[in-house]
Amino acid sequence: MASAYQVVGKQLQNADRKKQVRDQAIDGHVSSLNCGELQSTSSETSLSPQVHSLVTRRSHVIMPVDCLDDQLTIDLVAIKQYFGSDAVSQLDIVGGASKLHSLANAVHGRICTMTTEQFRSTYHPHLIWTGLPQVFEDCYELLVTKDTIAVHICYLLGASTLERALGNLYLTLSNVRQCPSLLRDLLTTVELKQCLGAELMFCLQCLIGPPVGLNLRNLIWHGFPYPGEIPTEFGYLLIVLVATIGRILLQNKGVGLKHREYLTLSHDDVIKEYCNAPTSVTEVDMLHLIITSYFVLPQKKSIWCSAINEYCNGRYHISTPLLLSELEHAVRRVFVCVNNCPHRLLTAESTQLYTTFDEMLVNTLEDGTRNGLVDELGAPYMEMLLDLLVHPEGPRLRDRISHGEVNIYCVSATMAAHVISVAMTLCAYYCSSYTGWTVHMENYRSLFHPLSILRRELLTLIDALPPLCNDELASVPRQGAVEEAIACVGGAVEGVATALHQQISSTTTSLH
Repeated sequence: MASAYQVVGKQLQNADRKKQVRDQAIDGHVSSLNCGELQSTSSETSLSPQVHSLVTRRSHVIMPVDCLDDQLTIDLVAIKQYFGSDAVSQLDIVGGASKLHSLANAVHGRICTMTTEQFRSTYHPHLIWTGLPQVFEDCYELLVTKDTIAVHICYLLGASTLERALGNLYLTLSNVRQCPSLLRDLLTTVELKQCLGAELMFCLQCLIGPPVGLNLRNLIWHGFPYPGEIPTEFGYLLIVLVATIGRILLQNKGVGLKHREYLTLSHDDVIKEYCNAPTSVTEVDMLHLIITSYFVLPQKKSIWCSAINEYCNGRYHISTPLLLSELEHAVRRVFVCVNNCPHRLLTAESTQLYTTFDEMLVNTLEDGTRNGLVDELGAPYMEMLLDLLVHPEGPRLRDRISHGEVNIYCVSATMAAHVISVAMTLCAYYCSSYTGWTVHMENYRSLFHPLSILRRELLTLIDALPPLCNDELASVPRQGAVEEAIACVGGAVEGVATALHQQISSTTTSLH
């Protein structure tokens, strides 16, 4: 991937292609931001000082004993000694998180030299409980390459798979019908603590639990870290913690783990019919666009280029979550510029919520002012993002993948291509050199808003009716009749859509 990135960069340099302000009007709409304004959001990090210190600071505390047992899973007795029984019992997440670096380093030192075959033979039996052991085997293969983006992929895929699996375990143990919607709440349940032990649950809370800990799952899914900011060792630690749960469950044979069925996304036909993205675009074309566009932060371009490479090689399970997380970060940059709230670009501290898609895609902000992003992007682009990410009847792809509701290996080529199309369209919107991606947006209308669904259903119903005998009725335009019916019920449907959006937003703040 690095070589392709360098080749494109050299081509751009030789051609002296400069970043310019986008000057093509899209349906009469032009971006109000120029390159300089968006580049003003560039900084050495998107992590706030407290979070940056906690995540990147190397611990001087050395593991006094071997942290792994003879099965190369976490030795819980050693962990209790390392963290201290008081820290575990009193849930000193801040103190525990500061010690995770040494634990991660120790784990990394023990397993990083394994071949892929050795890793599988050692850990596969302990990963089966997740339902997707391949996720963690793929993550290990990426981590040993020492690619700085590998740890991002590890948490995008691994933490989501772990959340789903822990939910399955909780439902099996508690015999209730619904598990907590927030991962941090799931990690504090009595059932999991009794089954897996307080020490193991404490480690997970420090790593991927509440915001006062490292909170790596949320940091990465919201697109905050730059390449190289998250130590690769934390990827190894996540894998071994998951394997440790598997070892405990194998020892406790009385747990008959029940797996919930994955959600099946059924939006491909609608997307194929109505989304007409360019079809003759090559990988090099997309890399050119990413490097030229000022929609993507310079420090982030290598992640975007990696996502394109994964997509072009058919690895949709990697390209899709990578782009979804990075898309949020890029849109957040535009959001903070047009709403003049630069403090929201950084990660929030433990007392605040992140600025996420749910907040960025509303018409009115919490203080009652109009969201500047609506005017900046215009209706077609806002509807495109709402269709992909928010509308209840849409794929809501980011939420469903990040919470493990979808089998990541079942993301279709159509859905992956649609995510690529959305990402490239926004890149092109902030790049004057490319128009192919933006032309098809001129007439974009929402596909998954309740009114849009009603419109399609009415058209299908009309087509299914027998021919009208009355010439006067037959002369009524088909589309006109539908639009008149939509106008009659539009207010009620809009109210229902707003209520559903608010309900979803109240639950998807979970990622903080």
